[in-house]
Amino acid sequence: MRPTLGVQAPAWGGACARPWTAACLRRDDERMKKTRPDRRSMVSAVAELHAAATEAQESSRRKAEALIANIARRMDRFAESFYEVGVALKELLEKKLHLALGYASFKEMLATRDVLGLTRAKQLLRVVETMDRETALQLGLEKAYALARYTAATPEEDTPAGLLAAGALVGGKPAGEATLREIQRATRDVRRKTAPTKAKDPEEKGAEDARQALSAWLVRRRVKGAEVEIRRRKGGLRIVVELGADQVRKVVGGA
Repeated sequence: MRPTLGVQAPAWGGACARPWTAACLRRDDERMKKTRPDRRSMVSAVAELHAAATEAQESSRRKAEALIANIARRMDRFAESFYEVGVALKELLEKKLHLALGYASFKEMLATRDVLGLTRAKQLLRVVETMDRETALQLGLEKAYALARYTAATPEEDTPAGLLAAGALVGGKPAGEATLREIQRATRDVRRKTAPTKAKDPEEKGAEDARQALSAWLVRRRVKGAEVEIRRRKGGLRIVVELGADQVRKVVGGA
């Protein structure tokens, strides 16, 4: 009996009766070539993926440039176009298009391309995220942003548009009639009321006592509408008083 060479039949079946013969070995070799990945196909697939990624990158770059150009065009008519500027900023931020322009962050892109300041950008983003265009234009940017901050501070699930529609009071006035300063003051009041209660440290207690004493003194001088606030500055707390010209004359005895 002729000895075998120990060659096993392929696992896919259809093995030769005599696997050691040249014909069977050739057939097995052809089958292995068919199942082995084609190098040229692999290179072609990689090239296609690279081309697609490059095109996507270029498309994102063109989109980012178009949005920045759109913002620049609208800056001359900012009062009536600020909402569209905010929408463009929102798309730049959410789609991370600053990366397509080679910037590590949204903030870096704003500064390097001189789009607009980060604080202003944050205001615009807050406005477009919390209200529609009609409501924003009705209020103007500053009041729209202030009202957005007010609704964020309140425990209720309210919106700027909802407050306007309902005629809700903000600082004692209907939301649409309240001034910017009144909305800002109402926001501070809400935050103080909803903030977790904590014991005041001696510095804060002393500052509050001084604020109340100064407020009472101004009332005795018949100075109405003065704003007396505690603000933290470098070096500690400060009592800040905001007075109009007529109020100053009353304080110094000129009226």
